[in-house]
Amino acid sequence: MFKIKRKSFLSLIIALIMCLTVFSGCGTNYKFNRDYFFGLCDPSGSLGGGVDKAITNEWLGDVADVLGVKSFRLWVNLDAKTGNGLFSVDKNNNLSFNHGYLAKVHDYVDNLKHGGVENFLFLNTTYLHSYGSPMVGYDVPDVYEDEEDYLAFLEINAKAYGMLAAEFPEIKNWEVGNEPDLNGGGMHKFGYTGDPDTSQAYMFTDKEIAEIVCDLCWYIRREVKKVSNENRVSLPGLSLYYDADHSFFESIYEAIESETLPYGTEFSDTDPDNYFDILDWHPYMNADKFSSPYYLNFPEDLWEEWAENTIEVHNIAAKHGDAEKPAYFSEFGYTDVGDPYNGTLQNQIAENYKIALDIIKERMPWVEVVFCFRATTLVYQKASDNKTEENYGIFYNSDDPINGAKAKPAARALAEYFGNSGSAHYADFDWLYNKYSK
Repeated sequence: MFKIKRKSFLSLIIALIMCLTVFSGCGTNYKFNRDYFFGLCDPSGSLGGGVDKAITNEWLGDVADVLGVKSFRLWVNLDAKTGNGLFSVDKNNNLSFNHGYLAKVHDYVDNLKHGGVENFLFLNTTYLHSYGSPMVGYDVPDVYEDEEDYLAFLEINAKAYGMLAAEFPEIKNWEVGNEPDLNGGGMHKFGYTGDPDTSQAYMFTDKEIAEIVCDLCWYIRREVKKVSNENRVSLPGLSLYYDADHSFFESIYEAIESETLPYGTEFSDTDPDNYFDILDWHPYMNADKFSSPYYLNFPEDLWEEWAENTIEVHNIAAKHGDAEKPAYFSEFGYTDVGDPYNGTLQNQIAENYKIALDIIKERMPWVEVVFCFRATTLVYQKASDNKTEENYGIFYNSDDPINGAKAKPAARALAEYFGNSGSAHYADFDWLYNKYSK
C-alpha cells in the first residue's frame, strides 16, 4: 500500500472509516457498480484506421477474457467518407448505416461481451457532417462563419448517436469525442493540418471548444435518452495535460452557466445534468521533468502531486454541483518508449499501475472506471509520429518480431490486482500466447 504524504496515521484511519465503502464515498452517494472498475481501451484493426491489423476483434475479446476486464472503451469511426465508417449521409441529410462496417462493430462488441465485458463506453473517432461538406475527421463548423452549418452539425451527430443507442442496447455510456482540448488535434476548424506554422488560424479558442463540447453533449444526450433513460452521456475524454490551473475544465461549467447554451434553442439550460452524466478526463502523470526513456521509479512527491492535481479537477465538478457524478478515466497508463524490452523498466511500469490504482481506490471514490491505455504496443501502422503514444500497451503486438503476443509484466500485474475470476481463461496467458504467436 502506498504511503500518502502529509496525512497523520490517525487522520488517515478516520478518513478510511468515513469512506468505509466506495458507495458512501465520505458521505457522497456514488451510484455505480464497482465491479466495472477495471477497464481497457484500444481501437480494433478489424475496423480499419491507424491501428495494426493484428489488433483484431477476436484478439481484443480474448485479451479481455484473460485479464478479467469488465469495462471497455470502444473506438468507432462515424463518417463513411473516410473509407471506413458507420454512416452515409444523403442529399437530404438523412443517415443510413454502412452495413458492412456496422457488422464489424457488432462483431467488435460481441467478441468483447464473449470475453466478459459488461460495461461499454462508445467513442466516436470522427464527426459527421452535412451532405456535400468537405469536412472530415475532427473538423467542426465555425458558428460565427456559418450558423446553419453548425446547427446541422449538432443535429446530425445527435441523430447518429440516437440510431446507435437503438442499434446497440447493450451500450449505455456515450462519449462525444476525444481530447478536444489538446492543441486542436481533437477539434478544429476546416483546413487544420497540424502544421505548427499554419495551424493557429484553424484552431478554436478554449472558450469556443468548451461551448462546442457542451452543445454536442446536450444534443446527443437528448437523443440517446429518447431511446432509453438508462443511457448516459460522458464528457469527451479531456486531456487536461497542459491545463495546470484547470481553467479548461472550469470553462465547461462557465459555458453551461453563461445562459447562452444550448445553441439554436429558444431557451437556455444551466443545469449540467442535462449536458452530461459522466465526468471524463485522462490523468496521465506529468513526467516531463524526466528524460526519455522515462525513469519510471517516480519519487513520492510526484505521486502526491499527481494525486492532488487529479482531486482538484474533481473539486471543480463538486463546486458546480457534480460531486455525485461518476468519473471515467477513459485513458490511463505508462509508455515504455525508448527501451520497450528492458525488464527493469517493464517491471517498474507494472508496479506503477498498482501504486496509482491504490491511490485512486483510497482517495478518489468517485472514479467508476479506469480504462488502461492501451491493450498493445503498435508495430507497423502508426497512429501518429508520436513514438511515446505508440509505445503504450500492456501486451506485445502479435506482429512484434521479438516478443510477439507475449504479455508484459503490467498485464500480469493488472490481472492479479483485480482478480476477476470466473472467466474460462482468466489469467491463462499461455493459452493466449499459444493462440496468437507466430
